[in-house]
Amino acid sequence: MNRTGYLRRLSRVLGSRRVVYFGTRGADSRSLTDLMNFECIFSQIAPSGLAGVTERCLEQMTRTRVDLDMYSIDTDSSPSVGQLRAVMLAAFEEPAAVIPYRSCALLASAWFPRSEKVLHLGNFHELQTSFEHKPWVETQLAASGIRIIPWRYFADNERGLIAEMLSVRPLVVRANRSDGGTGIRLVQSPANLPSGWPEHSDGFVAVAPFLDGIPLNVNGVVFEDGRVSRHGASIQLVGIPGCTTRRFGYCGNDFGSASQLEDRDLIALDEMLERVGRWLSQHGYRGAFGIDAIVAENGVHLVELNPRFQGSSRLSAALDVEDGRADMFLAHIGAFLGESVPDEASLKDLANRPPRAHVVVHAARAVRDRTPAEESNGFEVDLVPEKDVTALEGAIVADLVFRESISSDGIALSPEARTAVEVWCG
Repeated sequence: MNRTGYLRRLSRVLGSRRVVYFGTRGADSRSLTDLMNFECIFSQIAPSGLAGVTERCLEQMTRTRVDLDMYSIDTDSSPSVGQLRAVMLAAFEEPAAVIPYRSCALLASAWFPRSEKVLHLGNFHELQTSFEHKPWVETQLAASGIRIIPWRYFADNERGLIAEMLSVRPLVVRANRSDGGTGIRLVQSPANLPSGWPEHSDGFVAVAPFLDGIPLNVNGVVFEDGRVSRHGASIQLVGIPGCTTRRFGYCGNDFGSASQLEDRDLIALDEMLERVGRWLSQHGYRGAFGIDAIVAENGVHLVELNPRFQGSSRLSAALDVEDGRADMFLAHIGAFLGESVPDEASLKDLANRPPRAHVVVHAARAVRDRTPAEESNGFEVDLVPEKDVTALEGAIVADLVFRESISSDGIALSPEARTAVEVWCG
């Protein structure tokens, strides 16, 4: 079913309910503008700027942009968060449907008191938390036959065993919960282990050899029956100097380069997405999700599951809109309203669309009123903080969007993209 037809079906089911988006970046919700009754956005950073939509963004209240990979709104007890919750409660006084980028306790505290009036089109946040525990997820997926990174788990008091392994080769050491490359370290030798030990409180860490390959990302939506809607594969940009200070920090996606992958790798990634979605469905999960993978050694390996929308979802949705497809935000709504998968497109089908890519630039230090040294040519600039907003270390300061492929390996950028990053990283 095309985009127009799917929009009609969703609108019929939603009726007169107001559609509300709750997310980390307000700008991620822009593809929802085609949906009747989309009226309200609550977000933590990067307001959408959409006309005709009521919007309340935490960074506009605090004049501070946080590092989303380190910040948790659920542990923020500031008056500003309290005010945001109060405004959400007021917005939920009328019949509505709320779409979360990622479910959380704050949203639950505003929704449950109004649950007789408001549809929560997302997973219960306590359920979602279980899918964010990487060791549990990857051991379950490995048992179901999915090829994963060969992680081993060591208690905190077993550092000596890890040091012995490091005497042979470098290792990746990872905490059990992390976002955007936080909590994961590449440790080169036993002497580097103390400084490379990730902060955590679980009593154990995961350890694996470093796989040198092409990092991949893919978006999907799983429905109640276990079927999966595909929403584009990309080469993931990771650890790019000038974009992040983290070795495995998330730096964007190149959807155009996915067409350069071997057919067998695209097919393997497609099958992996399907199997992960089926497993999620069997464990009570519905809606948007993504997976990170890597083409290395003898095939495609799962790196991690992202049980939520992703940093790549906004550009993925824009590509679907251009194609006249129901994008993953609409498919996510459909999954919670009892609708079916909008179409049967495979990742191979979607790999041959016009090239698009984006580079996410993070602040190396706290900055304010960051403006480029020259005009932007050949690319669009998004997610720039407003005047008088301080971007903390690690926070997004720009998202550079290109209408061409800019990386074939997820690390090296084209000369044009490299120049753009240098302008914006300042």
